[in-house]
Amino acid sequence: MYAPAGRPQDIKALFWIMVLACILRCTMLYINMQRHPSFFTPSFATLLQRSNAENKPYMNPFGYEISNIAYSIVCKHEGFSNPFGGSTGPTGWVAPGMVFLYVLSFKLFGCFTTSSILFMFGFSIGLSLLIILLIYAASKHLRQRPSVCLIAALLYACCPQELMSLLYPHQTDFNVPTFWFILTFYLFLRMTNSCRARDRYLFAIATGIALLFTPVMALPVALCIIEYAVRCQKRLPVLVRELLVCSLVITIVVASYMVFQKNRLGHWFFIKSNGPFEIALGNNPEYNGVLVYDLFQKHHPGSNPEEFAAYRSMGEISYIKDRFKNFARCFDLENFLFLTAKRFMYFFFILEPYIEPERFQTWRLIAEYIGYAIPGLSLLMYLFFRHRTMQWQDYFIYGYILSYAFPYLFAGIMYRYAYPISSLSTVLLAALVCSGQCCKRIV
Repeated sequence: MYAPAGRPQDIKALFWIMVLACILRCTMLYINMQRHPSFFTPSFATLLQRSNAENKPYMNPFGYEISNIAYSIVCKHEGFSNPFGGSTGPTGWVAPGMVFLYVLSFKLFGCFTTSSILFMFGFSIGLSLLIILLIYAASKHLRQRPSVCLIAALLYACCPQELMSLLYPHQTDFNVPTFWFILTFYLFLRMTNSCRARDRYLFAIATGIALLFTPVMALPVALCIIEYAVRCQKRLPVLVRELLVCSLVITIVVASYMVFQKNRLGHWFFIKSNGPFEIALGNNPEYNGVLVYDLFQKHHPGSNPEEFAAYRSMGEISYIKDRFKNFARCFDLENFLFLTAKRFMYFFFILEPYIEPERFQTWRLIAEYIGYAIPGLSLLMYLFFRHRTMQWQDYFIYGYILSYAFPYLFAGIMYRYAYPISSLSTVLLAALVCSGQCCKRIV
């Protein structure tokens, strides 16, 4: 059974929330353009010289490895290759879905042009509006009151993490994982509420594509399928057939790309080849399990000339295996568990800036610390005030968020990896605000 249709006054309120969201994001983008004019007016001649250098890496702040690969596809005509500049050959370093967005931008507006950059920022703003719609729709499928649905949408419209990201020139694709995170959740609710074949196929196709953008969605997708099997009241043979068909569709979407990369690189890997490297890099004992600028400068082939030379001479797969073997040879269980605990705190509550804090303006850094902690604190508050009355939907939200976060607890994380959880934390926070339980408990 589907969620009831929205009332006219709710639709009108949602429209104005989206207008507010658009104005806020466009304002942030305008400030970004005023502060970083050189980023929005790149010199293609300089780019060409630096990206073709063979003795040192090049990472353009507009997309980094992703845009380098897109540049190799569109402008250099070398295919899915060269993530760090030069001509280092085929790669599987990043997810293909993200590369597709930059390929589309370059095809439409040229490689690293002002128009291509603005297209990606405009695309991200458009995704933000879709995310707001999905949050509203997911809240309705959770049988929340109209006021909760609207407040959840409003909270995300004013989401500090999103607004702050638009102030930085290098965050052009910051909310793509958030879009797939909330879309998968919404389609799961729709599939569970309707039990229609059409919704199952839609869920399967969408989640297969989501994995090509964000492979870490594998666990949330698996959790959705398991929860559907538990909650769907159908005869066992029918249920098994439905789950097999759904899993087959997802497998076909993902396996087609994996076979493509196996033929090019000669090795099997799950969508991204650099998973073992990220585990090794993220567990470097010199750092806190967080991928920051200084760590990249010392140990990443996209920033360090020596690492780039090793990557180029050894080849991508051999380089990744070698760095992971070094990690395994020096593995320290106590240090690993300690970093895992710290990563949990950094993922949910504590911002670890990519660049040293003193390089930021104080007011902005304080605002970022507060904004980053809000989603995690919202989860704790909802659990504290509603733990006695929580329903299966509430438990599933927590399970869904934790399944997404789980892989990051063992590999390196960046501050923006946690952004997707804000889409669901707004729903819980809105429900808590509308229930008035915070005020009752405090009083």
